[in-house]
Amino acid sequence: MTAPKHAPWFCDAIGGTETTAPHTALEMGFAIDALASMAKTFPDWIIDWDEVPQPTVKLSILAHVPSQFLEIRAESTLGDCGIIARPDPSGWVRITAWVAGNAVLEAYLDRPYEQYALWPPGADADPQVVDAPGSMSKRLWWLSLDSAAWPVLKPLAPQGRLNAKIVES
Repeated sequence: MTAPKHAPWFCDAIGGTETTAPHTALEMGFAIDALASMAKTFPDWIIDWDEVPQPTVKLSILAHVPSQFLEIRAESTLGDCGIIARPDPSGWVRITAWVAGNAVLEAYLDRPYEQYALWPPGADADPQVVDAPGSMSKRLWWLSLDSAAWPVLKPLAPQGRLNAKIVES
């Protein structure tokens, strides 16, 4: 798979710095470690759709090498799946989703503002004009993916978007 055609952009809201490829190594590592922290702290999620009952998801970390590699298992009422996050040579964080051990989806993550953005492989849209087809909140408490960009999601996205969020206590 190939990264999106535009350069990744990471914005550090705390320090006020903006970074793009080829200088994104630290930012990619921070994003991977933030995903690991989220999975550890908030393991209980639901697929947020109009169907009742809403499918549940339980996250657990299978492997984490700080700043370099993360594999999260997502046990669900819909089946066993997970994601792998790793730095990509393009400067993006490459996310690979798997179901039953087989890769089924690939996305590329950056953080252009407060939220994280997710793009499909080879995306050629101008991010200054078009919003990313996938996004995650700045605290990683929700995820939204457009099934037009990732057709494999259509069975899980009756309204055209797959939305998931942490279970609020």
